[in-house]
Amino acid sequence: MIINEQRNAWRLYADRQKFDLALQYCNDNPAHRDMVLVKQAQSRFDLGDYLEAARIYSDTQLSFEEVCLRFINCGQNDALMLYLKNRLARLKSQEKMQITMLIVWMVELYLVEISRCAVDSPERERELQKEFDAFMQTAIVIDCMKKNRAVIYDLMASHGDSHNLTALTTIHRDYESVIQQYVNQGRFEDGLAVLRAQSRQELVYKYAPVLMEELPGETIAVLIGQGKRLDPVKLIPALLCLDSPKHVSEIVKYLEFCIHSTGCSDAAIHNYLIQLYSEHFRDKLLTFLETQGKDITMISYDAHYALRLTLNHKIQDASVFLQCLLEQWVPAVEAALSFDTQLAKLTASQPTDQTLRKKLWLLIAEKEIRGKHENVQEALQILKECDLLRIEDLLPYFSDFQKIDHFKEAICESLKEYNVKIQEQRKDMEDSAKSAERVRAELQTFRNRSVTVGAQEQCAVCGVYLLLKPFFIFHCGHKFHGDCLERQIVPQLDAEVVHHLMNLKQQLTVAQQQQNHPGVDSVDAVTNSKEHLKAQIEDILASDCLYCGEVMIRTIDKTFIENWEKVDSDWQ
Repeated sequence: MIINEQRNAWRLYADRQKFDLALQYCNDNPAHRDMVLVKQAQSRFDLGDYLEAARIYSDTQLSFEEVCLRFINCGQNDALMLYLKNRLARLKSQEKMQITMLIVWMVELYLVEISRCAVDSPERERELQKEFDAFMQTAIVIDCMKKNRAVIYDLMASHGDSHNLTALTTIHRDYESVIQQYVNQGRFEDGLAVLRAQSRQELVYKYAPVLMEELPGETIAVLIGQGKRLDPVKLIPALLCLDSPKHVSEIVKYLEFCIHSTGCSDAAIHNYLIQLYSEHFRDKLLTFLETQGKDITMISYDAHYALRLTLNHKIQDASVFLQCLLEQWVPAVEAALSFDTQLAKLTASQPTDQTLRKKLWLLIAEKEIRGKHENVQEALQILKECDLLRIEDLLPYFSDFQKIDHFKEAICESLKEYNVKIQEQRKDMEDSAKSAERVRAELQTFRNRSVTVGAQEQCAVCGVYLLLKPFFIFHCGHKFHGDCLERQIVPQLDAEVVHHLMNLKQQLTVAQQQQNHPGVDSVDAVTNSKEHLKAQIEDILASDCLYCGEVMIRTIDKTFIENWEKVDSDWQ
């Protein structure tokens, strides 16, 4: 009796290469189905239909290595590529290692085929390039690239495929690699375009000097476009290596932009610009220094360094300016005299110290007189330019053989000035004498002045009758008991004055005890001492009116209540 006669039908159909029927009779048996597919794939392989064989092999469980070797041995890279692509699509996302291996291998195969077809079949090369571009933009490849970017870059670089390497780095926004590739290829304009489009400052610091060497004007335009986002100090080390005229002019343009447009105050930038001005653009240096101002505390450059540069390069006007800034007045005037007498005169007029200013003008006078020994009148014109100089200051610089007639006018003018000053001083002395006489008269009047105190007069502090206790009367009319005045005045005095007052009062107490002691030798001496101590105490307490004097004025900004917390707690 035959039972389930169809159970081996799949095998019979497979042996007869009727694979569709064989698959139908597999009855969902994975093992049988796999055996049929392997036979079918091998059949297509034997017939030379490698692409179809690759498609079928990718659905089987046949060893991956065995299938790959079959295609490799017969040089069928297209079929191998299809097989790898299908196997890649069937991998799970957790199988990271297998995915990476397949992608790297497929990239390698694409690069090999593209390189081969570039010579033999340009049309096929374009097709492969489109396939490769599409492959590299798939999600699984992009995800793999995030962790294996360097491997893919190295692979492309080893094949010398700069086109795909540049395109890939651009797609993944790996601007550093893109710029590096362009630089390696000598495509500096393209590299600069990428540098301009991206926003990472560290790439500007790294590649701008390289691009500057080839494209100075264009690179500086990019740097200026970055504005305040860049720190120009970080570019200086690389820029220092570029010293040709075309580079220097562009560097100066950038430094001027940093200082005048972005307000950069870094000393390194200012010093570098001054150095370039000194070496290449001497005519711009003085103008730049003047725009920085004449207050040494406000400038952004090193004045001593700038002065060394100007002296080394013999830039005279800038040297004089910097010497004035550093208050090196004598060297400044001496330097100015060597090329511009008018500048020397302007320089000598700047110091506020009259002694120094006169010394500087004497330097100028000596130069003028030595240079115009034949024309005394012209040399003496300097007296009109500086009011500190007199004819007697200049005479030592003239020759002993000059005629006195040449100096007659100047000497007469000097004598007139002295006469005017003598008259002014005499008038001042007379005015002072009159003022002193008036003061003496007023003092005498004060000595003879008296005040009448009525019995009903009261102390301005306590309101009690004034005559009941010792009292003080001030010229303003205020009246105080001595003890009331002391209580009010002492808290307002300095600690040192209060301490002195206490000492005087103690000495007065001792003197009173000595006066009352029966064994005292000289009553007059003790009495005189007491009077002297009382006078000192009164000078402290009654030097000024309590209400009209400085004591009251000093209390204007004093608060009425000092301890608000205590007052607040008392009210609660």
